[in-house]
Amino acid sequence: MEEAVSEKTEIKDEDSEDVLVLVELAGIIDSDFSERIIDKNYKILGIETENPIIQIGHNVFSGEFKDPLGTIAIFQEKPEESTPENKQLELKHLVSKKLRMKRTFINEKSQSSSGVSKN
Repeated sequence: MEEAVSEKTEIKDEDSEDVLVLVELAGIIDSDFSERIIDKNYKILGIETENPIIQIGHNVFSGEFKDPLGTIAIFQEKPEESTPENKQLELKHLVSKKLRMKRTFINEKSQSSSGVSKN
């Protein structure tokens, strides 16, 4: 399962608040998917809805927001202080929202189907 951190902006009475969201992608076959998508553009549709959609390259994901049991801590390796035997980590983000996404295949819509199938 691949994970990434994204920012979500909530707008309330002309105030805006940035919220970090952990994005969990399921249904990926390639083990190096996260390395290949770093520089790719992505599109997020319906970020303020219950079921947003994310397109990364040719891959489409649909999902829902989940509240984790606790706060998710995201760490990053300190390359200048780390050795292969002794990796040093630093706290990068604390996240309290998770967006669980599943790979979705989009089909041409016919009269009897909705046009979306989840894998």
